[in-house]
Amino acid sequence: MVALGVGGRVSVSRRPERACSDGSVSIRLPGSGPSRRSVLGAAAVLLSPSGLPPGDRSLVLAADQASRRVILVDVNTLPWQGSGTADVRGLAASRLALWSWAGPEDDSWWAVSEAKYRRWRGREWVLSCATGGLAVLVSFPEGRVRWAARPGGNPHSIELLPDGRVVVASAAPGFLRLYSSAAQYVQYDLAGAHGVHWDGPRELLWAVSDSALTAFRAGEGLEPVRSVPLPTPGGHDLAAVAAHPDRLWVTTNRHVYQYSVSSGTFSPAAGDGPGIKSIGDDRRSGQILAVHPDRENPSPWCTSTLTFTRPDGSGRLARTSLYKARWLVRR
Repeated sequence: MVALGVGGRVSVSRRPERACSDGSVSIRLPGSGPSRRSVLGAAAVLLSPSGLPPGDRSLVLAADQASRRVILVDVNTLPWQGSGTADVRGLAASRLALWSWAGPEDDSWWAVSEAKYRRWRGREWVLSCATGGLAVLVSFPEGRVRWAARPGGNPHSIELLPDGRVVVASAAPGFLRLYSSAAQYVQYDLAGAHGVHWDGPRELLWAVSDSALTAFRAGEGLEPVRSVPLPTPGGHDLAAVAAHPDRLWVTTNRHVYQYSVSSGTFSPAAGDGPGIKSIGDDRRSGQILAVHPDRENPSPWCTSTLTFTRPDGSGRLARTSLYKARWLVRR
């Protein structure tokens, strides 16, 4: 039985599956687009993980549309913070990065739109998706593809649930897809779906869309249990506030907010600005990292600059088009 949510249409699709040697399931990708072979083969496009710093150091994981990669950089080794702007000239992101992962060389991996780090079942994982239509879950730092699907519809965010299911938010026309380990998905229509985040303490899936922040119970389907209108239209990014477990970061076309789950209210937040693609605070230092689009970038919805607040500073990665960047804390 599939749960039907108020105001959304739910559809179910079954897809063939294949077991991998590690017991995981990889989904075959039907129709046109990347083959299973091309997606699994993409895992080989990695930098050596031997250069990863100690796990107690905060790193930055970013979606770089210029190199078509998810990249990992160590902001601690570059003279960015507290000293204005440093320009790392002449170094492509793929060379500067401590680690990177690239998807297949076809249209399904065009415009990487998300990069998240998660721990699950005692292992480390990176979630990513691209506007071209592909979504993946890969092991970190090995880069092995555990799961892949092609939801289409301009995927903008992805989340991993405690039971191993994956949720993808696609922006156009707008829907959430809850993928099960049995290669089955349930779809909930949500106009302009842009961000998803799993709230472990409350066992809720939060999603931000064109006009609302909505909480779902993730059972056999997605059941909305709370929906709050956004203070300004055009929801984009959604993430936990590391310093305050009761709060969520929410960005819109105009502003940055923090939403209090307990009070159900939005408040203005540090790092405010229009059109911010991603924002988050480092749980060690409290420093805020944001991605502001730059009209001078070859992809004007992206930037080559990471912007920091408290303490303030910025760092430019030459020849990049960064769409989102998030703190990565391994322990």
